[in-house]
Amino acid sequence: VQLVLEEGEMCFSPPLDELEDTIKSVVMTVCKSLQNVPGVQSWLSGAATFVPVQSAIEDSIIEDNKKMLGERLKGYFDGPKEHLKSLQDKYQYLVNGTAQKEIDAFLSSGGELEENLEKILHFKAVTSEITLEDSYGHYELVDLNVDQLKSSLMHISNKCVSQLLDALVNQHIDSNNQIIDEVELIKKTALKNPEDTQEMIDLIGFTTKATTETIPKLQKDISEAAKRLHFLLDHYIFNEDEIDLNRTTLNWPSKIAPIFEENDEIVAEAKKQGETHLGDRREKVMLDLSKLMIKVEEFNDCGDMDMMQQYVKDVMQVQKKINELTGEIEFINKEEELFQWEISNYCEIDQISTMLEPYQKLFTTVLKWQRTEKKWMDGAFLELDPEDVEGAVDEFWQEVYKITKTFAKSSKKSESKDKLTATTRRTSSMNVIKEDSVQDAYSVCQRVQKSVKDFKSHLPVVSIMCNPGLRQRHWSDMSEVIGFDITPDSGTTLRKMLKNSLDPVLDDFEGISNAASKEFGLERAMQKMVDEWETIFFNTTQYRDTGISILASVEEIQTTLDDQ
Repeated sequence: VQLVLEEGEMCFSPPLDELEDTIKSVVMTVCKSLQNVPGVQSWLSGAATFVPVQSAIEDSIIEDNKKMLGERLKGYFDGPKEHLKSLQDKYQYLVNGTAQKEIDAFLSSGGELEENLEKILHFKAVTSEITLEDSYGHYELVDLNVDQLKSSLMHISNKCVSQLLDALVNQHIDSNNQIIDEVELIKKTALKNPEDTQEMIDLIGFTTKATTETIPKLQKDISEAAKRLHFLLDHYIFNEDEIDLNRTTLNWPSKIAPIFEENDEIVAEAKKQGETHLGDRREKVMLDLSKLMIKVEEFNDCGDMDMMQQYVKDVMQVQKKINELTGEIEFINKEEELFQWEISNYCEIDQISTMLEPYQKLFTTVLKWQRTEKKWMDGAFLELDPEDVEGAVDEFWQEVYKITKTFAKSSKKSESKDKLTATTRRTSSMNVIKEDSVQDAYSVCQRVQKSVKDFKSHLPVVSIMCNPGLRQRHWSDMSEVIGFDITPDSGTTLRKMLKNSLDPVLDDFEGISNAASKEFGLERAMQKMVDEWETIFFNTTQYRDTGISILASVEEIQTTLDDQ
């Protein structure tokens, strides 16, 4: 009888039940043989056919003997059954899937190296233990052959070993590749020349972290890789690529030190160049600030009214330069912080911005006034809006007044300094400059203020003669008052209109203009009424059976009439 593995169960082949049935069948064979014995008379007659002895064994006797035989056989089968049970107790976990589930759970959880090695050694020991099991069992009635079962159990155990070993090899290769990738990243980053100070600081931080955290971790990983390799050399055959991978991994610790030495040289050189460059930029900023201060101070001498557009461009260029220097100062302060230098305080930039602001307002306002005044004086006369013109003039007057007050204070300070200086100089009538010929910022304020004031005197003309309510009949009345046709056309401008000496007749013109305003108001009111009636519908309906139509609803009509 053989012990075999069938459908995940260790069993006898053939089963003992079949063996018992075979042995019991001998009883029936003996019983049947008694019925085929020829009788003496048949034998003596020499007949071609014989007559068998008519004999039969009672069924009870047969059953009793079969029962007795079965009880005796149980004793003979106890030894083989105990042999099978001992093997089941030892190795049932291999064949019922328990071992496979344990391995799957371990691999999915990413178990520790030590535990993996223990499991591999355990299943190898199980294989060796199975090999040492007896291949045969000799009993009174049964010779038991265990070779086939041993072979099946060793196959399962070796499969477990292979599964764990393959997982360990894959883990070993992945870990080695990860170690090499991390070391290559350290090498690539550490040996890169920084392009600016921030990159240099980042490089220093990277190197510090690498030496204090990454390298110790990698050394631990390499030590664990060496331990895995030591174990795998006894249980696994590496190919050429895997051998090269192992060699590269284990040799990295000896190659990392020169990388950090070269990194120190790179950082030192980058720091030296960065500090030199930073010093040069600081000096350049100081020089640019000095030039800018002089440029802003020169704006005080900009008093030519015909050069306002150029002055505005110059101010914009200075403002642009201030913005550039502000960005440069921010960069320098950031660099100083990175190099742990004392932070430079360029207070001159704020001073220059403060000094520039009134000149910027002055030149911009003057240029805007010059363009606006020219548009009003030489533009289309009929397009002037009295309210808009008056409002704009008031805004210009207030703005110029504020600017003038600012420069008046600066002018007084300058005059006091000039008086102290004049006492040490020779005075000459040739060097006396008339006040009217002085061209500086304050004189510009005065001239613009005078220009705005002069234009304000023209506002009555604009208000009276640019009235939107004036019609041709009104212009005819005005022409009759002044004695000639004063009706404006497309070529009429305010400048031309002022040349007509309107002051003597301006009061009469004002009366005509006021009447036109009232008429214009009535026109707009009438037009508004017409517009309101445009949206009202007069719905009609038949009045009883008369055939006459009447208004269906008069509430809205009555309300509109009452309002008007």
